Amino acid sequence: QADPRFVWNRNLLEELIETKLDEFITPLIQGSFQTEQFTLKDRLVRITLFSRRCNRRLGTRMWRRGANLEGATANFVETEQLVEYEGLTSSFIQVRGSIPLLWEQIVDLSYKPRPSIIE
Repeated sequence: QADPRFVWNRNLLEELIETKLDEFITPLIQGSFQTEQFTLKDRLVRITLFSRRCNRRLGTRMWRRGANLEGATANFVETEQLVEYEGLTSSFIQVRGSIPLLWEQIVDLSYKPRPSIIE
């Protein structure tokens, strides 16, 4: 079962989920997926990297920041790395997003600080 935080078409699938037609559901995610294979000591190694963007608190970097009262942070992305070697699989997950604090910032795109050159 897919994590609902990353299913972008969940609203469209609600009726199928409620009527237990899960086998006909194709969850859609936003993100990237890449896999590479190579040999190491004459054995096949597969590395897979995929990132999933959360469907809560979306927005561009300058317009959506912080967290809401439920703890969902802005622009949350989960990246997972899978390494497969000799029948063994290793997984590493890292997350990123806005600072998980309740805060706000006045958006002012006209602010253009000048860089100072240091000798």
